[in-house]
Amino acid sequence: MKNGPEALVIQRRDLLILRSLGTLRILDRVQIEQLAGFHSISRVNVRLSKLRKAGLIYRYYTATSTGGRRSVYSLSKRGALEVHAPSAPLKWRRDSFVLGNAFVAHQLGLNDLIIAASGEGIRWQRPSSILSPTIRLIPDAYIADGERSFFVELDLGSESLSVWTEKTSAYVKLAVTGEFRNVIPHSQFAVMVVADDDSRLETLRRHISKQTQKLFWFSTLDTIKRQGFWSASWLRATGEIRSLPGA
Repeated sequence: MKNGPEALVIQRRDLLILRSLGTLRILDRVQIEQLAGFHSISRVNVRLSKLRKAGLIYRYYTATSTGGRRSVYSLSKRGALEVHAPSAPLKWRRDSFVLGNAFVAHQLGLNDLIIAASGEGIRWQRPSSILSPTIRLIPDAYIADGERSFFVELDLGSESLSVWTEKTSAYVKLAVTGEFRNVIPHSQFAVMVVADDDSRLETLRRHISKQTQKLFWFSTLDTIKRQGFWSASWLRATGEIRSLPGA
C-alpha cells in the first residue's frame, strides 16, 4: 500500500490486526498486543500510529476503571477493503472520548474472553443471528475445541434477571429438544456465563439454579483474564468446587 512519500508496507501482523478488528469491531492496545504477538509497548504503539495515519484504522478514547484514559481502535472503510472484511463503521467522531458506552464495555470484555480462550485447535465465532427458528437465542460467542462446544454469555450487570429467565429457558429448550444438533458438531454443549464480579456471579447462580442445575458454568471476567478460559476456575449453579470448563 502506498500513501504519499512514506509508503506503508503492509506486514503479516498488520493484516492480522485488520482482520481481528473486522471480526471483533473494536480492540484496545493490550488486546492488539496479545493478538498480534507484540513484545514491546513502544513497537505496538508505533505500528498502530502508522496504520492510523494510513487511514486503515480509527482511534477513540474510553475511560479505564481507575479513571485514566485508554485508546480503542476500529477498522476504517479503507482497512476493511484491504482485508475484504465487511465495512461496519462506528458512528463516533475519530479521536473522540466515548463515555458510558455499554457497547464498548461489553465488546472489550468479550474480546478478553475470546483472547483468553484462543489457542491451537480452538475455533470461535460471534453468532449474528438466532440459533434456531423456534428458539430465539443469540449467544455472545461460540467457542469449540475438538470435543466440546460452548456458548458464552458475558454479563456486566446491565441485564435484568427476567432476561436471564428467558435466556435460561431458551438454552434448556435448545438442549432438551435436540435442536442444538443443527448448529453445533458435538453431542452436547455447555453455557459459560462470565460475570463482572463475584457478587453478580452469585446472583446469577442463585437465579439460574431455580430453573436448572445443568448446562451452566460460571466465572468472573477478572478470574478468566488471570487464570485463562481453560483453567479450573468454573463453578456450577450449585456447589463450590471449581472445575475445568464443561468437566
